Amino acid sequence: MDGSVRISKADRKRYLTVVKGDQRVVRSLVLLLLVEGVTWAVIQRALSTSSATIARAKSWHLEGGANLVLAERRGQRADHGGCVGVFLKWLIAKCQPEMFGYLRTGWTCELLSKLMRTMIGVQWSRETVRRWLHRAGLVWRRPRPVVGPSDPLKKSLLQRIKRLLKHLPATHTAVFQDEVDLNLNPEIGSMWQEKAKQTEIVTPGNNVKRYLAGSLEWRTKRVHGTLGKRRNGELFIAHLAELNRALKHFEVVHVICDNAPFHTSQAVRAWLAEHPRIRLVFLPKYSPELNPIERVWWHLRDEITRNHQHPTITALIAATLRWLTHRKHQIETKAYRQLLTT
Repeated sequence: MDGSVRISKADRKRYLTVVKGDQRVVRSLVLLLLVEGVTWAVIQRALSTSSATIARAKSWHLEGGANLVLAERRGQRADHGGCVGVFLKWLIAKCQPEMFGYLRTGWTCELLSKLMRTMIGVQWSRETVRRWLHRAGLVWRRPRPVVGPSDPLKKSLLQRIKRLLKHLPATHTAVFQDEVDLNLNPEIGSMWQEKAKQTEIVTPGNNVKRYLAGSLEWRTKRVHGTLGKRRNGELFIAHLAELNRALKHFEVVHVICDNAPFHTSQAVRAWLAEHPRIRLVFLPKYSPELNPIERVWWHLRDEITRNHQHPTITALIAATLRWLTHRKHQIETKAYRQLLTT
């Protein structure tokens, strides 16, 4: 179906005057996008409208121009520019700036303003665009990173772990293991502060790091921790030895961990051969969301390490150990619920 259409300068000007909120804005945007050569399918997706609406707008324009397209019709509610928000929402969700020739990784109000001006001639400031984005339910905040690759054995490995936990004998225990880094140079995050006066977080200049290997008991939710200067097989073995001592009243300790290379090093395998009560169970690759101890580390960052002002790494470690000892870890998260389901 041919989507080409011609608009006179007078009609174009009248269409643009109603784009900002009149009940006829859907028809106006349809015509403005058609004249730019945008396909019907794209317009339908962008404006959440039907092909019948597009056909009507085109037919009315060809029959009577702007007078017929912009005529008031009984039974129609004022749109108040709702489709503009739908269009912007679709644009942000489905299109990248590079698709339009902009060398940016994400949209800004200023860039959207420029695009609307060059694409359909709408002269909106960035603050006007910001208001429309808020009306469309969009907010400016940090995205959440997720792992892209997927383990083809994820389903079978997850079922194996579920069976292990479901049929875990009283003489056995299971722990979820992972490592987290402690940095003297604090991670900066949001906090309440006086308006127009940005709070300053003093940094030491030279960063000092320590690493905490931790394990979360499946039944009791108790956390066991071992500190080290490096995140390697030596720290992992030291932590396994700590678990071997702390959980000596169990016949078998199942350590559920990720697939970090140092978890399967030759030194680790040799240590496990000498301590058969410690058995490693590996999570699926690229699946940190399945490890409940990740939630413990999230709370640790949020409550202890983010925006901290400890002058030495010793003070930071002491605060971390106090937190681990006294905090009751509520780990009823998505990971726990997923592992509890059969």
